[in-house]
Amino acid sequence: MTLVRWQPRQQMHWNLQREMDRRMNYALHRRWANSEDRDWMPAVDVEERENEYAVSVDIPGVDKKDVKVSVESNVLTIKGERKDVRSEDEDGTCYCSERRFGTFSRSFSLSKKIDTEKITAKHTNGVLTITLPMAEEAREREIEIQVK
Repeated sequence: MTLVRWQPRQQMHWNLQREMDRRMNYALHRRWANSEDRDWMPAVDVEERENEYAVSVDIPGVDKKDVKVSVESNVLTIKGERKDVRSEDEDGTCYCSERRFGTFSRSFSLSKKIDTEKITAKHTNGVLTITLPMAEEAREREIEIQVK
């Protein structure tokens, strides 16, 4: 047997109103968040390995000359721009446009000191892969205990 909580009609009306308000707020927020005046944000994966950090950034359609990577005070910053490839001179009609264009900037604080001289960045098939080796003094090491 299943127990069902009894709710008077007035309480049910209140729940329905609250649910409708929640859904409308969600829909309006999504519409605002996807508006044309908002910059786009590429997806990023940050992985800490034994002696390095590996950062992968999805930037399809972005030329490597339009991306800048910098590390300062253990903060990795990735800036760039995806340009709108739609031609304004064409007489065609755009029926659907879901791709985002514009500038982006992502910054990440790194917990360990980075050897900035050995940082590498690779741009392959729309994915920017940045390898940040940890400085020698920042690497974990095991200390042997001397027994006398």
